[in-house]
Amino acid sequence: MSVPSTAVTHSAPKVLVRPAAAAQDDLSSLITKLRREQIIYPRDRELRAKLTQVIEQFWIPKDLSRPLIAGNRDEQDVLIVTGPTGAGKTYSTQTALESLQRTFCLADDKLEDRCLYVKFPGSFSTLELGIRILAKLAVEIDPTRLPNEWAIWAAVHGALEAQEILAIQFDEFQRYATVKTNSKAGKDDEAKRLAEKVNDLLTGHWPVGLIISGMPETLDFFTLEAMGQVGRRKHEVVFSSMTGAEARTLNEALARYCKMANLKLDLPVDYNMVGRLAKTSFNTLGRSLELLQEAVVNAVRRRSVSVEKGDFVAMFHEHWDVASDRNLFHSDAWLTIPHKPPKNTLDDIARLQQDRRRATREAK
Repeated sequence: MSVPSTAVTHSAPKVLVRPAAAAQDDLSSLITKLRREQIIYPRDRELRAKLTQVIEQFWIPKDLSRPLIAGNRDEQDVLIVTGPTGAGKTYSTQTALESLQRTFCLADDKLEDRCLYVKFPGSFSTLELGIRILAKLAVEIDPTRLPNEWAIWAAVHGALEAQEILAIQFDEFQRYATVKTNSKAGKDDEAKRLAEKVNDLLTGHWPVGLIISGMPETLDFFTLEAMGQVGRRKHEVVFSSMTGAEARTLNEALARYCKMANLKLDLPVDYNMVGRLAKTSFNTLGRSLELLQEAVVNAVRRRSVSVEKGDFVAMFHEHWDVASDRNLFHSDAWLTIPHKPPKNTLDDIARLQQDRRRATREAK
């Protein structure tokens, strides 16, 4: 069956080849391992349990007497993971999927061959979303013709079935509200069209499960009347801000990262690394893990045998170019420093330049 205005071709992804450099290869390998290391929190166990329910639905037929093929797969479930930016929603979802590799895949299939990751467009439209899905499926759009929404989404469903995709992971779902229109009617109309697309994905000839992550306002979409029938197939996990109970796990995570990099940990006894980390990350767990990884990588880059205070100071400085007395990992008065470092004043710039000159002299 041909799809109007859409030429379906599959292009092989290009392989990026970097010039050989042993030290850089080792560092790149370490960074990859640190990012993939699974740090499990209580909320992750809840996520894995609900994700398992979504995955189990992959194998449920409508008619038990017929084989599990297109047209005989039951309606699929949707998992919604919400929380503030940096809470670790995407990271935790990816690690949960990897931990369920055997359940998620058929035979020797790879995880990425069965679950499609798609980030919602910053300026949303259902047409642009369909185009993004096709791009992830390596389906090319005929550039000589104006894209047609019906044809694009027909191609989406055809490609999902042809490639036997079982689930789509939609990230930054709250962007559905960023429609290019100032009228409420226009935004409502686009939201209704998205609701139709979501329902079609979950209930079509080849239904796919949905794993959705986004800011807390993502849940507003599922209160729409058009999404009412999805309610019984919906699972929710909320990632809240850090409460202080995560200190032990963060310390254990840093210890694991140090071990992976063959480094010791050499921080002052009263340093309160976790408190400084929580303030820097605005109490988001996922971002805290990323900052820990950056500090470890800093130690490796300077060829040290241990992770030290200076590695955290440098990590903070890379993100917030402030004077040392405003650096949360340098100053003893870090608790009194504003939560978000302000822009540099002229005095701050002078102190910053002085700090840099001192660092240059010490390096020599």
